[in-house]
Amino acid sequence: MKCLHIINSLAGGGAEKLLVELLPVIKKLGVNIDLLVFCNKEQSTYSSALDAAAIKIIRINASSVYNPFVVFKLRSIIKRYDVLHVHLFPAQLWVAIASRGLRVKLITTEHRATNKRRTIFLGKYVDRFYYSFYSVIVNVSNDTMKSTIKWLGKKFESKNIEISNGINLDFYQKTKAIERSTLKLNLHNDDKIVVMIASFTEQKDQSTLIKAIHLLSDKYKLLLLGVGSKQQECISLAQMLGITNRVFFLGFQSNIAGLLKMCDIFVLSSLCEGMPLSIIEAMACSLPVIGSNVNGIKELIWDCGILFEQGNEKDLAQKIKALENVVYYNEVAEKCKKLSSKYDILETAKKYINLYI
Repeated sequence: MKCLHIINSLAGGGAEKLLVELLPVIKKLGVNIDLLVFCNKEQSTYSSALDAAAIKIIRINASSVYNPFVVFKLRSIIKRYDVLHVHLFPAQLWVAIASRGLRVKLITTEHRATNKRRTIFLGKYVDRFYYSFYSVIVNVSNDTMKSTIKWLGKKFESKNIEISNGINLDFYQKTKAIERSTLKLNLHNDDKIVVMIASFTEQKDQSTLIKAIHLLSDKYKLLLLGVGSKQQECISLAQMLGITNRVFFLGFQSNIAGLLKMCDIFVLSSLCEGMPLSIIEAMACSLPVIGSNVNGIKELIWDCGILFEQGNEKDLAQKIKALENVVYYNEVAEKCKKLSSKYDILETAKKYINLYI
């Protein structure tokens, strides 16, 4: 059996990070597996990690992932495989079209509970068209599955299943914290370090977290990991609030586990999520997690972490400050670490392999 995972790019994000964790494990379990992306020249921390794991990466030279002519290049490649596992739009659409007439099993993973297509009239019909070609629609959380079924309709209910994301728990638990001095950001041992890992998009809403840090004392410092179209807007906000000495933009980092263990509190301020790997990573590193009270986050941390009203920086600041109580801090951190044990990437990989057979 030959399996090909397909995604728009490896530029960064939760779906991309899942593949970095997942594909090497699937390969170790005996599946012949490759990855296809729609970018010929792209290099990233993610692609380097897959190269190191000897995962073959096929790159289609396309001017844009939205160029429909990629269908012709796709077809010549995908006919060599038995299973196609597709992530994200428009890759889902192009693969559905390119695979017509081929004897191949189509599986897709839905990573978020919502998307921009669900705000336009024709979006539902486009999604129903291409999802009809897939034999299985994997949802990364129960909230995501409910949302997908509601959007597509009862006709698609039998195709939908839930498989939670996972991480290499052993790696995250055993990695040691990096020294704060190595970042050269003038971080002191008595500083309270808050961290968020997410691409800079409207969905992630880092601005609310930046405003919350502004409301807290100078001992609170914020590390923001990731890149994206909203990064400059967030940099400008930190400048306007006069806290550039407390808010640091670190871009992509390779040693996520070491950085997380150096920090004190993890926050995810998103407007919506599917199954955020960054929260699981933080919990595995024994950090207390604070998240916005929205789909995909509240389902994950409602009984272990702390929820705040999305977009409310005052509420978020209060929730961060409440963790100054050492007993409360340790209680939340321990609950979060305990929950992380449910999300082992090995179990995720085994569930996916059962779909391929």
